[in-house]
Amino acid sequence: MQIANKLSGGNSMNIMRNSAKVAPEKWARYKYNLTTNIGDDGKRLTGCKEHIALSRKAATEGMVLLENNGTLPLKKNTTVSLFGIGSIDYVKGGGGSGMVYSDYVRNIYEGFMEKAPEIKIYEPVTKFYYNYALSILDQYEGNQVFLDQKLLPETELPQELITEAAKSSDVAIITIRRFSGEDWDRSSEKGDFYLTDTEQKMVDDVTAAFPHSVVVLDIGGMIDVSWIKNNPKIDAALLAWQAGQEGGLAIADIICGDVNPSGKLTDTFAKEFADYPSADTFNESKDYVCYFEDIYVGYRYFETIPNAASRVNYPFGYGLSYTTFEISKPEAMLKDNKIKISVSVKNTGKVAGKTV
Repeated sequence: MQIANKLSGGNSMNIMRNSAKVAPEKWARYKYNLTTNIGDDGKRLTGCKEHIALSRKAATEGMVLLENNGTLPLKKNTTVSLFGIGSIDYVKGGGGSGMVYSDYVRNIYEGFMEKAPEIKIYEPVTKFYYNYALSILDQYEGNQVFLDQKLLPETELPQELITEAAKSSDVAIITIRRFSGEDWDRSSEKGDFYLTDTEQKMVDDVTAAFPHSVVVLDIGGMIDVSWIKNNPKIDAALLAWQAGQEGGLAIADIICGDVNPSGKLTDTFAKEFADYPSADTFNESKDYVCYFEDIYVGYRYFETIPNAASRVNYPFGYGLSYTTFEISKPEAMLKDNKIKISVSVKNTGKVAGKTV
């Protein structure tokens, strides 16, 4: 495969993955499936401009702003440094039967490139990650099995790179990512539910050096977020989930203020792995699963069981915005065996937004 050395060439780590060695017949099917004209009169519907725009919009609407002390949205003429291999090797979605092939994937670096010249990138940090990624790919000679089943591990950052980046940048964007899919259930190990030592050191070193730090979570399942809550140097945190082929652009849309975040949590982020009611017995046997927790999962558990709420970092339904809302006149009525709930919502802030 051919990989351009210049970052401005638009070659993302994700594109490198898609360009790795694949059996010719598999590649033919892969390309055929993406370009099949399934609309009327031979019009292509898959991958059309309307679908791409919808993918980007849907990605932003699903993201949840967990923390923000006013650092976001970024002001114009801000220079950012993008830390974490996930800034270039973006995880667009899960594996197994839920995996979807795409023509391309826009990573986080490309998202911020699109915001130029209002937002600038301190390039030496990104070049460091590209060189690291290329060295790993060269070791495996584009082995697709390895690339599909493993994430490139986080690498240690030279302290001098962090120091120079802090001198030349205003904000650090730190990406933490995880892969999810069938047979990829969360475990209590470091590198899954918890940060690896390398990830934790990156977070500690970068936040210590920078005046402002923003965390992006490129994840498909629950992980420990206590390190966000407990670090006063982290100014903002965006739960981006795994947002598809336009995900990197959608992340930049929210961080730069082109989109006001409105997503809410569909699950509860507990303080520790053991705080989830299924933790004790989930892997009790490879032959069967006993659901001892019954219906008491998620918010049903944390809002019902005594003292469980004290073990929550971010509750079900939580999500911040760049504006504020006044909610009043809640009403509930039963009619025709249906419950109808209504409420009045007023935007009391200075920017357009929406809430649920």
